Amino acid sequence: MALSFDKVNKVITVLAPDTEITIQNLLDSIREFEDELTSMDIPKIASCAGKEPLGGGVVVGLTLTLLDDWQLAFEARSGPSYIQCTVSGGNIVAVNVNGSIYPTAFTQVLITASSSATQADLAAIQYASYQNAVWVDVNSTETGTAYPVYTRESPGNNIQDAVTVANERGFSTIQLLSDITLQTGDILTGFKLVGVSHILTNVTIETGAICGNLQISKCWVTGVLDGGTEIEDSIVSDLVYFNGHIHNCGLVGTVTLDGNKKAVFSDCKTIDQDHPLVLDMGGSGQSVAIPNYSGLLTIRNLSDATQEVGLGLNAGMVILDNTITAGTIIIGGNGILMHTQTGAEIVNSDGLMNKTGIASAVVDYDLTGYVTHATFGGIQVKDVYDDAVELDIINGVSGTSFPIGIGGHPVNNIPDAKAILAQYHLSKIRINDDVVIPASTNLNGITFIAGSTIDRTITIPDTATTRGTKFKDVIITGTLDGKVEIDNCGVEDLYNVLGNLTETAVSGTLSLNDSTGQLITLDACRTGGDGSIPILHINGAKLSIVGWTGSLNIESKTGSSVLGISTQAGSFNVKNTCTTGMIIFAGTGTAIVEGGTTSIVNSDNLLNKENIATEVLDSVA
Repeated sequence: MALSFDKVNKVITVLAPDTEITIQNLLDSIREFEDELTSMDIPKIASCAGKEPLGGGVVVGLTLTLLDDWQLAFEARSGPSYIQCTVSGGNIVAVNVNGSIYPTAFTQVLITASSSATQADLAAIQYASYQNAVWVDVNSTETGTAYPVYTRESPGNNIQDAVTVANERGFSTIQLLSDITLQTGDILTGFKLVGVSHILTNVTIETGAICGNLQISKCWVTGVLDGGTEIEDSIVSDLVYFNGHIHNCGLVGTVTLDGNKKAVFSDCKTIDQDHPLVLDMGGSGQSVAIPNYSGLLTIRNLSDATQEVGLGLNAGMVILDNTITAGTIIIGGNGILMHTQTGAEIVNSDGLMNKTGIASAVVDYDLTGYVTHATFGGIQVKDVYDDAVELDIINGVSGTSFPIGIGGHPVNNIPDAKAILAQYHLSKIRINDDVVIPASTNLNGITFIAGSTIDRTITIPDTATTRGTKFKDVIITGTLDGKVEIDNCGVEDLYNVLGNLTETAVSGTLSLNDSTGQLITLDACRTGGDGSIPILHINGAKLSIVGWTGSLNIESKTGSSVLGISTQAGSFNVKNTCTTGMIIFAGTGTAIVEGGTTSIVNSDNLLNKENIATEVLDSVA
C-alpha cells in the first residue's frame, strides 16, 4: 500500500488503486514518515490509543487522532463513477475543523468505526462463544475451567470440569466431539449429551455415573442408566435399568427395564439381524409402549399381571420368550408373532397382519347372506456461513478470504472449500453444480447437501477417503472409502459402500464393502427412476434391508451372515452368484430365486397373490 505525505497542505493520500486502509497501517506509515530525516522539522502528525487488554482475548479498539490540522485523503479518480473507499479497524478523528477526511474527486469514504468493549460486552461475547453448550473432546490438551476452555474452539477434556463450566454459565447441553466413558464421580442429572453422530460418538456409562433425567442424542449408547432417560437419533446397545423414552433409534443387544414407570420405544428399528433387540422386562418391572417398530424383537422376563406391552410393527417379527408368565401383550401392524403359551399372560394379536392371519380371516369369515355355506375358509462469520460453504464449479471463484463461500459468493473448487470449512469450523458443503472430487481428497467428516438446485451429482474417485462423510439430497457415483451416511439421495454405480442409506434411490450397481464386518443398512430405499433394475453386490458384507420399494437384483452374497429384507412393495431376483448364508424376506412383494443358488432363501412370509392363495387352499384342505 502506497501513501504520500503533503507537508504543505498537511494531507496524507492513499494512492490509487488502493481503496482501503486500516487504522493500524495508517499509524505505522505515519510513524515511519515521522522518523525520516526530512520530517524532523514538522510537529507530531498523530496520536493513537487502544489495544488495552480487557480479558478473554478482547482488547480496546484503536482511536487515531490526526494533529496539527492533518487530514486523510484517497487519491482522486477520473470518474464519472464514484469509488467507495474504506477506513477500517478502529476510529479516526482530527483537530482540523473540517474533520479527518480530505475530500477528493469521485471518491466516497466510509469509516468503519469500532467501539471499546465494556465489561457487559465481554461477558456477552464470552457467553456467545459457547454456542449454548459446553464442548468436550477427551483428546484435547485443554484443561481447567477458565474461559475459553470448553468453548467450541477450545473444547475441554473431561466431563466433571464440563459440568462445572455448564453450571457456572447456565448451560444444560454438553456437545461431545469424541468417544467418552462416564464413570464414578460424573454427575449429569438433567443434562443433555449431543454427539457428532452415532457413527462417530460412542458413550459408555459405567455403574457409578449419576445420570438421572439425562437426554442423549446422536450417539452410540451402552452401559448402566439411572431413571428418566431420553435417547433420540442414536444407536442403543446393551442398556441396563432403562427407564424413560427412546425415539428414532437403532437397537441392538439387550435392554433391561427398571423403575416402575412406563417406558417408550418409538420409531425404532433393528440394525443388526445377527444381534436383534432383546427387551428384558425386569420381572415385575414396568409397562412399555413400542409404536412403529421395524425388524426383529424378543421380549422376555415378564411376571407381573398388572403390566402391559403395546407393540406396533411396521414390518418385522416378535418373539415372546417362555420367561413371560403374566401381563397383557397387545400386538398390531405388519409382521410375525412367535409365542408358546407357558403362563397366565394375555396376548392379543388381532391387529397383526401376515399371510397366515389374512388366510385365516378369509377362511373363517361369515358369508351368511352371500353364499350357501356360512364360511369360506412409521453475528459471527460462522453464523453468516450458516454452517455450510457454498460451492459452484461454474459460477464460483477461487480463494478462501471472506466472503468467498457464503450464499451468493460461492467458491469454485473443493480444496478451497475444505480450507474455509477448517478456518471457520464448519461442517457442510452446499453444492450448486455437478462436482468431480479431485484424486486423493480427504472428505472425512464432511456433510454434502444440495443447494438451490437438487439432484446435483458428486463423482468420487477411488483414491478419495470418505470416513464419516454424510450426503443429503444429492446424487452420488464412484467409489467410497469409509463408513458414510446417505440420506434422501440418489446413488448410481457406487462401489465399496459401508454405512447407512436412508430413503435413497438406487440405480446401476451398488457394491458393498465386506472387509470390516460392520453392519450396512438400507432403510426405506427404492429403485431409481432410470427404468432399469439396480444390481446389489453383497459380497461378504453384513446387510439389513428395511422397507425396500421397487425391483432389485441380488448378487454375489458370499458371507455367512443372515440377510433380512422387509419390503413394502418389492420385486427381488436372487442370482445364482449368491452362494452362502441365508436370505429371509418379509412384507409385501415377490422373490424369484435363480437356479443354482446355494444360499438358503426363505420367502414364505412375503405377502403376494401366490403365497396367500397357497395358504388359503392349504387351510381349506
